[in-house]
Amino acid sequence: MADDNILTQAIKSGQAYVNPYTQRTVSSDLDKNAFLRLLTTQLQYQDPLSPMENTEFIAQMAQLTSLEQMQNLNTTMSNSQEFNLVGKNVYAVSYNSETGDSLEYNGVVDSVYTRDGKAYCRIGESDVPYDDV
Repeated sequence: MADDNILTQAIKSGQAYVNPYTQRTVSSDLDKNAFLRLLTTQLQYQDPLSPMENTEFIAQMAQLTSLEQMQNLNTTMSNSQEFNLVGKNVYAVSYNSETGDSLEYNGVVDSVYTRDGKAYCRIGESDVPYDDV
């Protein structure tokens, strides 16, 4: 019973809960891939004598679309901070993990772009990770 209270608290707070008996992590996050897996499983195991109504299927697809749009909006909002640096004078220190050297950059951000999910600022001839600015 105590574990149920901990699980409920974890879900309400948006934190992950690790079951001490199975060491399985349960998260309250539901991304679009998990939503699609749930939907396909539901379709796969539906009762053939009482199949899912079209309106139910359309409602679930609308929820999926809404979830995807919210994720896109979240990404856009996150990127807006990075793109606001264009035209501003910044100071950055970038560390090279291989050599241990640090490089300092000071100048106006000419452009900002993303590569492999990571933002970079173009300062003069140099590409500096946004996290280092």
